[in-house]
Amino acid sequence: MRPAAKLRSWKPWQPIGVCVLCLAVLNHAVTAVAQQSTELRRIIEGRMRNAREELRLQELAKALETKGAGAIPQILETVKAEELDTDTVVELLAYPGAAAVPQLITVLRGDDGNNRYLAAVALEQIGPNAKPATEALIEAFED
Repeated sequence: MRPAAKLRSWKPWQPIGVCVLCLAVLNHAVTAVAQQSTELRRIIEGRMRNAREELRLQELAKALETKGAGAIPQILETVKAEELDTDTVVELLAYPGAAAVPQLITVLRGDDGNNRYLAAVALEQIGPNAKPATEALIEAFED
């Protein structure tokens, strides 16, 4: 085909149409990558939060091993400062068993509603060994 024939068969809107199509595809690809990036960031942040929580819970467990029921105030302070899994916190509070009951009674008579709840659930987990806390539980229930 001669150059003049090429010029006559050239349609000016074709390259623009191709460019617009390319831009639309590129825009779609960039949007998809951005969405994946946001999702990936959310997953990574969640795992980092879980790792920090796990590390903090390990520290609290170590404190329980060394201090026993004396670590209960430290556990409750940590719960105030950080969001920790409630079930795990209750397990930590109940871990010392009957030795934790006097500390948990003190918590039950305190002002912090969240700590009182955690103490009551921990006493439930301790079971019959928590009998000395019965009066404090009744008082807390009346509040």
